Amino acid sequence: MMSFFAIKFGLLRDLPVWSSLPITWGKNGTEKASEPLDLNRLYSMDEEMVGKEKGHGFICWDEVQFGQDAYAATSKAARLLSYILIQLRKRRLSFIYTTQVLRFVNTRLRLETDIEFRCRDAFFTDSGREQHLERGEKIVVSAKDVSGLSTGYRFDELPKWHQFIFKCKGIWGSYDTDHLDDIFDLMRPVQMDLDKRIIYADGQEHKEGVVEETIRTGLSDLIQAGTMILPADELWTHLASYGLTQDHLTLGRVLKALGARRTGNAGRKYDLSDCAASV
Repeated sequence: MMSFFAIKFGLLRDLPVWSSLPITWGKNGTEKASEPLDLNRLYSMDEEMVGKEKGHGFICWDEVQFGQDAYAATSKAARLLSYILIQLRKRRLSFIYTTQVLRFVNTRLRLETDIEFRCRDAFFTDSGREQHLERGEKIVVSAKDVSGLSTGYRFDELPKWHQFIFKCKGIWGSYDTDHLDDIFDLMRPVQMDLDKRIIYADGQEHKEGVVEETIRTGLSDLIQAGTMILPADELWTHLASYGLTQDHLTLGRVLKALGARRTGNAGRKYDLSDCAASV
């Protein structure tokens, strides 16, 4: 269901989708793809992580319990995400997550969930056996309008589950059902320096003076080679070759200070034209 919503309401409308589970759509040169979900950008409410003027952006977190565990409801990560969700509307963002067991997810996140979908494979039902369905071909979905977002009535006012069949073949191949999340990445603790107003999720404060000098060298080499615009992923790979292993939020902050500008659809490219004077 998460991939379906990301495709139908995000990718097909050319809206930004940030997802921990890579999602793609299209073929023969028309492919659209989600961007990797960067927790540093999420927790710090990166100013470039925002929906478009006439539509929302989508944050998709698969197996959210790894980073938002029920036994860590008072952690910094849980509290931060709770505050962020309250303000998502102001950034034109929607948050979609999956979990195998809802009770695994921290209480704050559960209480701020608008609609809950419970899915089971019709393959295992009597009807599914009669139809000789394949695994994952049809999903029985039960929907609970927790906040009243869809029906206008909160579930405690109108305790009714809505059920429908979702035919999945149309989105087969748009995501890897065997995709494994980087558990260590998702479970990294959030650190905050309130004096410097820095939030990061890797537990180490970066020496930005050294980082800036190394980035200057990397940008200078690109500019001298005549490369002024390149995809963000290529820029991260290029900077990594200089030994920079910092998160994208830290690198992005320095790049912005040096004049690098995000451009393209959802800021997927960097324009280095204004960097020449500073590097």
